[in-house]
Amino acid sequence: MVNLKITDSHTGIPYQPCEHPGGDRNYGYVDLKKHPNKVESIPELMDSPELCELVRELNHSRSLFRSVGVEKSLSPSGDDTFPFKRTSFTIFVFEILDWNHEENWRRLHQEFGTHVAAESLNWTDTERMLIKLEIEINWVTFNDHNALRKRGCTFWVDGFGRTEKEAMDCWRLGIRSLQSFSFSARQRFHDQLDKGYKLITQRT
Repeated sequence: MVNLKITDSHTGIPYQPCEHPGGDRNYGYVDLKKHPNKVESIPELMDSPELCELVRELNHSRSLFRSVGVEKSLSPSGDDTFPFKRTSFTIFVFEILDWNHEENWRRLHQEFGTHVAAESLNWTDTERMLIKLEIEINWVTFNDHNALRKRGCTFWVDGFGRTEKEAMDCWRLGIRSLQSFSFSARQRFHDQLDKGYKLITQRT
């Protein structure tokens, strides 16, 4: 139910604000582990409380993860029956630097698939059909750690619908699945942050 792909796409953190062709703007990287109070000021999150809560959870001080990029859109799907599509991506990494390798992300894909299979028992057959979840394993460079190049992850959520509302409702179910998965991981493994591993942001 959760697709997996491996690509050579790349994100370097931290990154600066920039303008993209076509008028789109990247607002730059914000370290939300250091500055959790800035979550609600991230422009990409201001009109999306569900995505805001996901990012807040991923960057919790006891979370194994941190987000390094996020975006969303609502657009035509190209399908006559379900013409609306809500899409978002969230790029995230393990807070423990050495955990950012392909084998760990493959393991996370399997565990998340099990998590979604259990949660989707509460979804309707139509909702299962209209929600697409995908984990993309890609590259991340940690510029504050001697440009260390490791594997990161982009989590894609697509919700389709006959109406904008239906697409948004299906998308929300996918977002909530990732949020509850992150919460569960935090409850089970938060003590790993205290075992002397090198972290992206060293705790004081």
